[in-house]
Amino acid sequence: MKDYEQLSKEVVSYAGGLPLALTVLVSSLCDKNIHHWKSALARLKVIPDNEILVKLKISFDGLTEVQKDLFLDIACFFRWKKKDRAMEILDACGFHPVIGVEELRQKALITISNGRFDMHDLVQEMARYIVRGEHPRNPEKHSRVWKKEDVPTICAMDATTELDKIEAIQVKYSQVHEEPPPSLIVANMRNLRYIQWEGDPKNPSASPLVNNSPPIGLCCLILSRGSEDKLWNGNKVLRNLKIMDNLRHIHLDNIGDTQVKKPGELWFFRSDLRKLDLNRCDLGDEDVSSAVWVLLNLEELNLSHNKF
Repeated sequence: MKDYEQLSKEVVSYAGGLPLALTVLVSSLCDKNIHHWKSALARLKVIPDNEILVKLKISFDGLTEVQKDLFLDIACFFRWKKKDRAMEILDACGFHPVIGVEELRQKALITISNGRFDMHDLVQEMARYIVRGEHPRNPEKHSRVWKKEDVPTICAMDATTELDKIEAIQVKYSQVHEEPPPSLIVANMRNLRYIQWEGDPKNPSASPLVNNSPPIGLCCLILSRGSEDKLWNGNKVLRNLKIMDNLRHIHLDNIGDTQVKKPGELWFFRSDLRKLDLNRCDLGDEDVSSAVWVLLNLEELNLSHNKF
């Protein structure tokens, strides 16, 4: 009996206070012997029970479309991340998160602890289960990409392949000797709104945008740690872009739009850009004299560590 008591505590712990999860687990273990219990719990730690995920999805199905997008972004990208930073990105994507986050919190789908987003492991897995949908082995058909292991598969797609399903990408390459993938075909991601691509200073990964232009609907672009030495060629007028962050070592004369002839004139003069980080871009007074004044919606500008 002591073994069953201990295993019962593990079952309750795994369910994490979620009644639906506990109901499914209890029904699957009822009348089973101790070996079955141990085996089932060991498997659950690796592969979550699909029946639990399906039942948890009931709470997701009751959300509005905006709430669904907001929840999936938080679950896929922003768990354990600082709330204020995540809210800034979510707002740039048009999700009006101030109201939506409170609604998700009231529905117990997310929590906020020490200024960071959090949620139950099973709730996060349910969200990712929804994103993977009917194509768990085809990341090019997922709305959100968060696993760097999926990036080579997407990169291997033919240049003519439509990647309209992908809305957001957040990947981090930080392991020593980790080989970065080739550039993403972001030009084919017509619904891409958010991309965060992080490399390591000691092992810089290639920018995902060097050889192709991002879609005009891009709202948030964050290229950090060695992945931003060069941006894309061609048109850089992104009218929906609101955040462009963590750029370093970029010269304005290398990223000028064809409509802008002078190096000092910034290429986003038509955009809704709210935040621009030009930290450590080796800029002088002449480079920004007329560059930023045309950004009528700009709220935050970082020009630190330049030649001023």
